[in-house]
Amino acid sequence: MPPIDDVFATWIWCAGHFGHASARRVPFVPYDDIRPVMDALAASGYAKALGSSFKWTDKIGPAMQMSGLWDENNLSRQEIEERDVDLDMRKALASLPEDIRLAALRGDENAVVRALAARWIGGVCQHDAAEEAPWYRLAAVAVEAKRLVELVQGAGAPLMRDVN
Repeated sequence: MPPIDDVFATWIWCAGHFGHASARRVPFVPYDDIRPVMDALAASGYAKALGSSFKWTDKIGPAMQMSGLWDENNLSRQEIEERDVDLDMRKALASLPEDIRLAALRGDENAVVRALAARWIGGVCQHDAAEEAPWYRLAAVAVEAKRLVELVQGAGAPLMRDVN
């Protein structure tokens, strides 16, 4: 029989991939189909029940690390990435050219993606682009563009300075 952390790592990765459970450190409501598993994990100390929600404990850390979902400090990689994007795009607001701000206000994510791909350089949004960005850069800034549109439109979540 494999070590229990190996079994948990596989289960967590699959459950997270299909959206049935979360790998984040914040409380989540699991799908009803896996609630009995979550109840058992909570009874074993791997999660903490919070009403209808659950929150992972550090005991599940080795499995989350093996699955690649948490880092060596038991921090959710997804939350770290989201925090970094949030902070970068809040920084971008300080130097955001008017044409990008207007595109974001219109909700034109494609225009914001193109502008960020060509003009977000070294943590600063340039006012002019020398040329269009290569196609592969467009996909690289899609998440940032979505967050920037949210922030410009005022739908931004509270500051994400801290993970966990």
